[in-house]
Amino acid sequence: MSQNEIAEISCEMESDPKDLHFSWLMNTSSNAIEVDSFVVNSSKSVTPYVARDRFGYGTMYCYAENDIGKSKTPCVFYIKPPGKARLPLYLNLTYLLIYLNPAYLQLLFV
Repeated sequence: MSQNEIAEISCEMESDPKDLHFSWLMNTSSNAIEVDSFVVNSSKSVTPYVARDRFGYGTMYCYAENDIGKSKTPCVFYIKPPGKARLPLYLNLTYLLIYLNPAYLQLLFV
């Protein structure tokens, strides 16, 4: 996800009783932050998230709790920066063929 891009992160839990209370935690390389901006609709919770800088990436956890207790396993989301863009293979081959000496091309396609 790019910096300043808004992502809607959704967590859905199954439970009985169904009355759930959710909590979110964002763990970055520098600290852990409790997320307080989220919406709950029955068994689902959604939070908007924006990575403001290079420290805004990390792991986000969503926990649910009802009268019986807290979920044993949270929903886990890995928020990662975009990787380097790569040229598709066919573009690399085209580039290679354009810049090869014609004498070498004859050797390749004999």
